[in-house]
Amino acid sequence: MPLIKRDEHYQMHLNKLSGPSLKKQVTKMIVNSTQCQAIFECVNSETGEYKLVLHGVLDLETRC
Repeated sequence: MPLIKRDEHYQMHLNKLSGPSLKKQVTKMIVNSTQCQAIFECVNSETGEYKLVLHGVLDLETRC
């Protein structure tokens, strides 16, 4: 998998991505991280809306 470019995460935040596109970008980010954690913060039982927070450190040194 290619190394994540420094500007890619900004694109994810600014654009509304489809489910498959979001999955691809998040997977790439997690695979290229030296540390990561996911925190499931909340779910609204009425609407199904949820909040998931990812926190990690990208390995910017690795070249694939």
